Parts: sequence; C-alpha cells; structure tokens
Amino acid sequence: MKSFKKLICLTLIFAMMAGCANEKSSQQSEETPTAKFASGTYTSTKMGNNGPITVEVTMNESGIEDILVKEHSETKGIGTTAMDMILTEMLERQTVNVDFVAGATVTSAAVKAAVSEAIEQSGDVKSLNEKEKDPVEQFEDCETELVIIGAGGAGVMAAIRASELGIKTILLEKEGIIGGTTTVVGVGFNAGGTKLQSVVTVDDYYQHLVDSGSLTDSNGNYGKESEDYTRAFADYAPAAVDYLVDCGLPIKAIEDGGNNVGSHQLISQENGKLGEVLMELLSEELKKAENVDLRLNNEATHIIMEDGKVIGVEVSGKNGSYKISAENVLIATGGYASSDEIIKEYNPSILGYNSTMCISSDGSGIKLGLEAGGVVTDMQKMTIRQLSVGYPGIGGATYAHNTLKSGEILVDANGNRFVNEQASKNDLIAALNELDKNTCYIIANQEMADGNDELAGLIKRGLMKQADTIEELAELLGMDEATLKATVDKFNESVKNGSDEEFGREDLSISLETGPYYGVEARPSRHYCNGGLITNGSTEVLNENMEAIEGLYAAGEVTWHSEHPASNALTFGRHAAEVIAEKLGK
Repeated sequence: MKSFKKLICLTLIFAMMAGCANEKSSQQSEETPTAKFASGTYTSTKMGNNGPITVEVTMNESGIEDILVKEHSETKGIGTTAMDMILTEMLERQTVNVDFVAGATVTSAAVKAAVSEAIEQSGDVKSLNEKEKDPVEQFEDCETELVIIGAGGAGVMAAIRASELGIKTILLEKEGIIGGTTTVVGVGFNAGGTKLQSVVTVDDYYQHLVDSGSLTDSNGNYGKESEDYTRAFADYAPAAVDYLVDCGLPIKAIEDGGNNVGSHQLISQENGKLGEVLMELLSEELKKAENVDLRLNNEATHIIMEDGKVIGVEVSGKNGSYKISAENVLIATGGYASSDEIIKEYNPSILGYNSTMCISSDGSGIKLGLEAGGVVTDMQKMTIRQLSVGYPGIGGATYAHNTLKSGEILVDANGNRFVNEQASKNDLIAALNELDKNTCYIIANQEMADGNDELAGLIKRGLMKQADTIEELAELLGMDEATLKATVDKFNESVKNGSDEEFGREDLSISLETGPYYGVEARPSRHYCNGGLITNGSTEVLNENMEAIEGLYAAGEVTWHSEHPASNALTFGRHAAEVIAEKLGK
C-alpha cells in the first residue's frame, strides 16, 4: 500500500514537471516562432510584354524583405508603372495575392509569376497567397466643375491645364494606369510656329492640314465645321508644343517639308520612344496638379443629360457605382482600333486584322458621345500597317512591318511565297487580303535578325518559333515540311543568281542557307483612327444639326480628323481646358 502511494506521488510529480515543460516550450514558441522561409536572395525570370523580366527577391525568416527588377524591356509608363505598383503592394502587404494592373495584364502576370517562383525557392509561397486583399475605396456621389473621361495624352494634358486655370477636376481612367495609346507613339507630333521652328509657321501648318484632306471627307463634304476645326488645330498646336518644351521634353523640330510638315521628334531615343518619354513627363506634371482628383479603375458608363445639357456622369468603380454632378464633361478616351464590334459596323473588310493600339482603344468614348446626342463621321477611315504579330491568348499586337528590311520572306499557310516582300504597302496589304484570314508567316534566320532591331525584338519577346532546320520550323508552324523546304531552297537559289524570277524582288542580299531559323504568324493591323465624334474648333461635340451640345467636349483620337492622334490629343486636350475655363469665368 505504501509503495502504491509512492507510485502515485511520483506520477503526479512527473505530470507536473511535464506540464511545466510544455508551458515553457509554449512560451518559447511564442517568443521565437518557427521560421517560414530560408533567408537569402532568390531570382526568377518570366516572359513579359516586350521580353524577359528578371526579379530578385530577398527573403528573411518571416517574409519578403525586398524585391528588385533586375532586367526588363517593358514600355515606360505602362509596363514600368505596373511593375512599380505591383511590387510596392507586395512589399507593403507581404503577399503575392495582388490584382493585375488593368491595361498592363501581360506585365502584371509575368511579375507575379516571377516573384512567386522566387519565393518558392525560399519557402511555402502559399502562406503569402492566403492574405486577403485590402478593401477597394468606394467613391460616393459628388460634385465638381469638370469631369475628364480618359487619362491618355488628351485627358492628362487637359487636366494639367485645367488645374493651372483653377478648375476643380475629376479625371477618370478605367484602366489601372494612365497613358493609353499616347504611350506607344513612336515618332513625333506636328505643329507650326513653335519656339523651336524657324521656317514652318502656323499658316504653313494650316495649309498642310488643308492639303492633306482635313477639310473634306471621301465625298468632298464637311463645310464650315471642318474649317473651324482645322483653323483651331493650326492656331492652338504651337502652345501645346511650347508647353512641353518648357517642361523639359527633349525634342527638336524637323523642317524638311514633305509629310513631316511641322514635325517635332525626340533628340534621342536613348531613354525610350516619344510616347514613353512624353507620358513620363506628363505624369510628373499631373502629380503637381492640385485641383485634379485622378481616379484609376473608374469607368464612366453614362453621360447624364437634362434638357439637352450635360449635368454629370455615372461611374463604375471596383466596388460599386456612383454619380458625379458636373456641367462640363470632356471625352478623351482614344479611338476604336481594338473594338471588333465597331469595326464590324463601319469597316468589316478589316475585321480580321490585328490591333496595335492599346486594348483600351475600344470605342467606349464614341458610344458615350453618341448616347449623349453626338454624331460621328469617317468611321471607316483608319491607318493600316501591313504587318503585325499578335500576342497569343491575350489579344493585341506589335508592329512587324519593319522586319522586311533585312531580307525576310513571307509565305502562306502552306509554305509558299505569294508576294514580292519589298512591294509597296498597298500591294502587300492587297496580297495579304487574298490569303485565308489575312494571315501569312514571316520566315527569317539569325543573320537577318542581327541586322534588324524589330525582328530581334520579336525573338527576344518569345513571339517567334525557333528551329535549327527549315523542316523543324515548318512543323512548329503547322505547315508542310517539304513545301516550305522547297520554297526556301528556291529563294536561296534566287539570292545566289541575283534574280527573283517568280516575284521580281530586287533586294536579294541575304539567303536562308544557315540557321537558326525563325518564323511567326503575321497579318495587317489596325493602327490609329481618322474618324470619330464631330467637334468644332472649341472642342464642343456637335449634334446632327451641327449645333454644340452644351457642356460636352471631346479631344484626341475619339474625334474626327486625327491627322496624327498625338498632335490632336495634345492640342485639343489643352485647348478644351481653356474653353471651359472661359465658360466658368476663370
């Protein structure tokens, strides 16, 4: 009995000791939690919109310490902005569970995938995926003096000028970034009589607009409305350019006449193409605008009218809808090159073409203007590029018409050449229109790519198939191997003999005798639009009686006569703010 009691006492003592040990262990666990990740720096690379994106992620035991983009070729103002937004949110919230940036989907997806893959090398990335996203701000009904719909070149230029003039402004952008099509402008914009010019005057530029057909449509019609618009275009363009020069945009005037009357181009493209550098500058100027409320991911869905006058807009945000009361609304949403719906209605012959414009060029502003009583003209007119390469699975396309400068050949779906690759733009497009789905294939080799930046860019982006032999390339492209091999052999013979008997091509400087070989599907593309809402010289939208709709304005590619959308956007975006300021007595 005595030993039994002793056993019980010992058992109780051991139990108490175990309890104390467990308690101590629990306390130690709370004080020093188990490490979730292996500290260190990890890298990963994924294909972005313009090429590989390499990220470097530094991890500590509990989470993300830093993220750096080590390599990329993304577009300034679109891809770069999206990357900054995503990486900032990942660091602040310690999660990879962040939204794509609307308008930069490919870049967003690549960055998220690269960061996730890098973290997986350190630990369980799922633990950083489980965190809930922050609630999206919900705007309430409000009132302002001016609503600008669209934050591309025209909208941002208008917002900056409106702020300078003391106009209380709300700038709506349905995408997650600003810039729109203006960001992808590659060459220049036009004006006469700027501070950079010594030869071309305002009247010279006006005459250029007249000579290029700005006063008439295809039937020789327009009348006084077009005269008013064209005169204003020439008169107000210099102020827009001079403003950009004063802000530090590094441009020069090109005064060699021809199609470049009044052209202004970058002094150097070292820091990006014109649109990238321009929108980067305007973005910084917009940040200084004290009277502008920029609302990204907010889409104007309806312009509210009363007795024929504008009284506000309805807006759809990420977390619901609301109304803005305003007696002045400026539509600056860009064109409609990416809208199959509008193309089908006005010019179905180019329905199968790619679009090299931003996905936001969907004609939404055209629809808003029409619903409010506006009218359109020349909707069938659009600048066409002869070759473009689409982005598989996501839509959109990139230019490819300069790839033919290094000796490439074009073949149809069967592997046969069908045209003189050095023919005029119109002849190339006519030949492409005869093919099934307007589709051909660009065939090249490494020697050709080494001498062509555009072709090299397509390869870098991973858009072209690559093979060591022509037969392997044919298989990758889904065409008959023997046919493509025979076509290439015949072309090589033509190069050797210095004569293309089949199509009369004169440029036969490089053959396709050596690989590696590259191939990609290509077709013509819809570029910028020349038709749109009819406006007068004061940027007012006109109704069917050619009368101004009170309170409704439009600027940029959403309007008619877009000789070049960048010129139109910069000129009339700025001028619209000045017209509205005068109306408000500012």
